[in-house]
Amino acid sequence: MGDFLKYKSFLSSVEYSVDDNRLFGKVMFIKSLLTYEGETLQELEKIFHQTIDNYLADCQAEGIKPNVPCSGDFAERNPERFKPSSPGVIHEPQRPQSNQD
Repeated sequence: MGDFLKYKSFLSSVEYSVDDNRLFGKVMFIKSLLTYEGETLQELEKIFHQTIDNYLADCQAEGIKPNVPCSGDFAERNPERFKPSSPGVIHEPQRPQSNQD
């Protein structure tokens, strides 16, 4: 598992480019593409915070709702699944019948 930065509920990857000798990151689990880079981990984290703050400020200035990261929770909405088939009837699990006569 890789390393991540977290700020205001946003997660970001931390990666290293051998070709450029730089660190870079990408904000994960949102539809918008937010990337940034730095030379040190401290600089990368600072720029990550600035990227999130700028993104939220831009969304507010434009009157749009920012993408929020997925929570990882899955909410199933299927009320029919939990209703009894007939009111007051409790179904017992059926046991397999033996072939002894």
